[in-house]
Amino acid sequence: MPILRPAEDGISHPTGQATRREAELRLANEGLVLATLTAQGLQMVAVEALRRQTEALALAAHELRNPLMPIRTVAVLLGKVTDVDQLPKLSAIIERQVMHMTRLIDDLLDAARVATGKLHLHRARLDLRDVFVNVLDVCQPAMEARGQTFVARLPDRPLIVEGDLIRLTQVFTNLLNNASKYTRVNGAIALDCVADASSEGAEEATVTVTDNGIGISAEALPLIWEPFVQDPLAVDFSKDGLGVGLTLVRELVQAHAGSVSAASAGEDQGSTFTVVLPLA
Repeated sequence: MPILRPAEDGISHPTGQATRREAELRLANEGLVLATLTAQGLQMVAVEALRRQTEALALAAHELRNPLMPIRTVAVLLGKVTDVDQLPKLSAIIERQVMHMTRLIDDLLDAARVATGKLHLHRARLDLRDVFVNVLDVCQPAMEARGQTFVARLPDRPLIVEGDLIRLTQVFTNLLNNASKYTRVNGAIALDCVADASSEGAEEATVTVTDNGIGISAEALPLIWEPFVQDPLAVDFSKDGLGVGLTLVRELVQAHAGSVSAASAGEDQGSTFTVVLPLA
């Protein structure tokens, strides 16, 4: 016969049945605790995501609103101008602000494509040196306007990669534009590219963009690749931008099976960004 023992409820239960019941209750309690902790964790993540989304929307609205004031001012002046010689100057202001808004919107769209996995590459065999020609055409005028010294050191031989010409141009344009934007007038910027063998023996191109600008704080350095995150040093120096440029650089480089990293000794110590891409 089964051995019986008194239970707290005054009813006798078989020992094996009581043990199973206790085990089931313990498991149920552990499950409830785990579910509660998981729910609390998910709630914290959701709250943080909502906060960052709200900040991102506010930042985007602010940055998109900034160019509207000059455009509005010029629009009013156009209705009152009597000297036709002023028209080219006013037209240039509108064009410059519209281009700025276009860049912001393009960055937002690309960030959305990255977040939703809809960023596609149109790959072809191309020479990285051709990419740099496109990049310099875009970036050098701003450097010259700021009196900055720029040096590009490239190999004499072709550097063939399997990549998207437009997207690779975007990568190095973002890096050079950032270098110029966060380097003071008469500062120095350099682009260096070398081809060598990786640790696995495959050939790769290493491209470094170096400046002697405001640098990156130690606290911000690990976070600069996150969307809508900006170093306070950068915000104080230049209030232009959404903080998605480096996020796009990282995603585009990784989409090309490459890697990108950043280094800085701190405030006013300049920055170095290094992109490594496999050669075809």
